[in-house]
Amino acid sequence: KISLISKKVQKMEVPFASKLRREGNSIFVITNTSVIELKEDKLKTVFSEPKAQIVEKNNNGYLALIGDKLYLYELF
Repeated sequence: KISLISKKVQKMEVPFASKLRREGNSIFVITNTSVIELKEDKLKTVFSEPKAQIVEKNNNGYLALIGDKLYLYELF
């Protein structure tokens, strides 16, 4: 679990968070099954799939393992 504190000293709990990434002005929290963006002091789910496993994040997007297939999703 990662706790995020915004500029306004606001605490946000993100359960099962495993990685924190910054892309330009955006901050992404990668959990086991979802990618969440911290935008304007709010958490916005970019991708969520209960059967998926987020395995890697790169400049183009992130890789999600769903079943026996690997998918590349873009962040924008």
